[in-house]
Amino acid sequence: EMKPAAPLRYTLFGWLHDLEPYPSGLPKPLGTGNPSTGAAGLAKAAASNEVAGADAAVAAAAEARRRCEHGFRMKFGITPEELQLDSATSPAKLLLHRLTS
Repeated sequence: EMKPAAPLRYTLFGWLHDLEPYPSGLPKPLGTGNPSTGAAGLAKAAASNEVAGADAAVAAAAEARRRCEHGFRMKFGITPEELQLDSATSPAKLLLHRLTS
């Protein structure tokens, strides 16, 4: 049984909440996986999967941006050029506040 103030690191699923790095030389925490004999091949496959995942994430972000710009154009009549979503001075925050008022 764990005491209520015990760090999450020492609970059964503590590695899910573990933000502190483990000291070098210790066994890796649960969930990090084990190296296998074909680790080099697996690393290449994992890297290509990460690239594919990143490409999908970029495509999803572009689609979300397109839909957001369309929504602002339909609701407020503001064009994507005027909306400037990639700018710190974008009027989007003010317009969203107007929706909640």
